[in-house]
Amino acid sequence: MKKGIIVYGIMLFLYSACAPGTVSENKPPQGTNNIGFEFIYVSVNGNDTNSGVVTNSPLRSLPAAIAKALASGSTNILVTGGIYSSGSGLNSSTNGISIYNSARLKIAGGYDTNFSLQTGMTILDGADTLFHVIEIENSSNIVLRGLIIVRGKADGDPDHTMGGGIYIYNSFGIDISNCIVSNNSAKFDGGGIYLYGSSGTKINGLVSVNTANNGGGIYLCYCGNYTIGGMIYSNLAGGDGGGIYVFGGNDIFVQGIVSGNLATNFGGGVCINGGSDHSISGHISNNTSLNSGGGVHFNGGNDFSITGIVTGNNTDYAGGGVYIGSGSGHSISGSINGNSANTMGGGVLLTMGSYFSLNGTITGNNAAYGGGVYLGAGSNHTISGIISRNEASVFGGGIYLIDTGTEHTFSATISSNSIYGVYTNSSSNPVLTGVTWGAGVEINSPANVGP
Repeated sequence: MKKGIIVYGIMLFLYSACAPGTVSENKPPQGTNNIGFEFIYVSVNGNDTNSGVVTNSPLRSLPAAIAKALASGSTNILVTGGIYSSGSGLNSSTNGISIYNSARLKIAGGYDTNFSLQTGMTILDGADTLFHVIEIENSSNIVLRGLIIVRGKADGDPDHTMGGGIYIYNSFGIDISNCIVSNNSAKFDGGGIYLYGSSGTKINGLVSVNTANNGGGIYLCYCGNYTIGGMIYSNLAGGDGGGIYVFGGNDIFVQGIVSGNLATNFGGGVCINGGSDHSISGHISNNTSLNSGGGVHFNGGNDFSITGIVTGNNTDYAGGGVYIGSGSGHSISGSINGNSANTMGGGVLLTMGSYFSLNGTITGNNAAYGGGVYLGAGSNHTISGIISRNEASVFGGGIYLIDTGTEHTFSATISSNSIYGVYTNSSSNPVLTGVTWGAGVEINSPANVGP
């Protein structure tokens, strides 16, 4: 998490997401449409006494631009590059920008002084004095583009302890793309972005170096149909979910890169607590938890799935790559490789639950017990795919199985794991009570099953 690496990552993202000279998505006409002025213009050299509706008479502050847009029926606010801070382009206290009860509004930053090209990005700086740099409530179809949102600090009364960078409540169709949300903090949840009771939202930018108790980068509570792309990098949670924390809700799709995040409790990269049909198809790498779930921590809920890559994550206790605490119908069909846990389940740990399906590639993971997979209590699990070249320092290089007398089905290729390919605490050897062995189980040499 060195500063130089972070700066380089931001520069690389800026180059790919908003290259200089890119023609604006919105060509700024001078005039009106049938609902009023289509464009409102904001500049660091503007003045709030200007009209704001022509390029040579821009406003100075975003709050003034939002008020004018709502009053005139405008749907686009174009902002020149530069720094807009507390009391200088933003509100002086509480929220830098407030968008309430609004629909169809787009704020796009990084324009040149003529508003003809997006040549960079616009910085919205909370200066550690604003609780939220941006707050959106009871609104729909709000689009943010080309903004760098920094130094919001949600440490106020109970209404202002979440979402230091962006706070979103009860809203629909929010689109945050080609933006950077960085160096924000929250006393409780969602250092970078906090979302409650919202749906149909897309986040596709860089969320980095934010801190909170839960959800250092992003916190979603009772949300649905969310897509998270881009990069969630180097965020910190004092509790759970270093990169992303999901509480309840449904259909949260993690499609981007979640890397280099830290949680002192559960879920270094992603922590999901309840809900249904959440999916991870992205790249979860090099995250750390000091308790369980270095890469991903699932607990409760139904039908979670991992189809992406989980690699290089670690935890001090259990589930270096993935920790599944309970629930039903969860599945892994992606690649779980190169993860580690100091105690149990280097690749995957499943403690409870039912009808779990493992049909991915589990390779190169390590732990004391269950280098590849640790199966605790639970029932009706199906283990297939490839489980290979995992290591255990005590027992169960490939799989460590707690025999609870329930039925599981194995039809995996289990090969080249250390300290037994499959180790069970069953008193019989090699018959595993309550376990149905399917076809295609490869026996390691010299021993695949123990004790």
